[in-house]
Amino acid sequence: MQINRHKVIKAVIIFLGIILLFTLISTKVDYWMTPEVQVAVAEAGELSFQIEATGSVNGRNIVFEIELRKDSYISERDIVLLTFENIKPNISAIVREKQFDADTQSMVCVCEIIGEGEYQIYDGQLCDVKYTYVVGSYEKILPRECIIQSGSDTFVYVVETVSGVFGEYDLVKKLSVAVLETDEFNAAVDAAINMQSQVVKNSSKPLDHEQKVRSSQ
Repeated sequence: MQINRHKVIKAVIIFLGIILLFTLISTKVDYWMTPEVQVAVAEAGELSFQIEATGSVNGRNIVFEIELRKDSYISERDIVLLTFENIKPNISAIVREKQFDADTQSMVCVCEIIGEGEYQIYDGQLCDVKYTYVVGSYEKILPRECIIQSGSDTFVYVVETVSGVFGEYDLVKKLSVAVLETDEFNAAVDAAINMQSQVVKNSSKPLDHEQKVRSSQ
């Protein structure tokens, strides 16, 4: 009788060990099979990008050509910054003339150096031209990596924490958005997300609606 009892206890221990091992393996498999996502949150702010070109000196004027998507990206009386190798600090100039070519999406600008300083420049000398164009101010801005385009559908994946039998876990939900404007890195959106919503920026695997994920900042 004593031997049978020991056998039962041993069998129970082995069974519990197998259950524990199976649970650990399942947990590990579930962890590695679950996509890891990096997230971002929407922020209010400005969209902007920097226009860069090479200018050529003509008297006190600087002539430069840039490629643009819109004529409005640079206007007369805008201030640009000129960088010469032999002159410190940098020099400011004001745009006096511009001519946009819609076919080539390029614009030739003539700007005049501001101020009466003595500059060691000569006709034909080259300089770097930089100008920051502010697209506009928006209430919700996300990194462009967050925006997914599939046919005519534009959407993001939002991470939500839900409760299950084994506790809380994260899953993603597909949410349609309207892109209002973009710059080089970010996009202004119209979407039903708040400023605390975690929006997927990158994922280790393709995602689906209401798929379980593990997130990292």
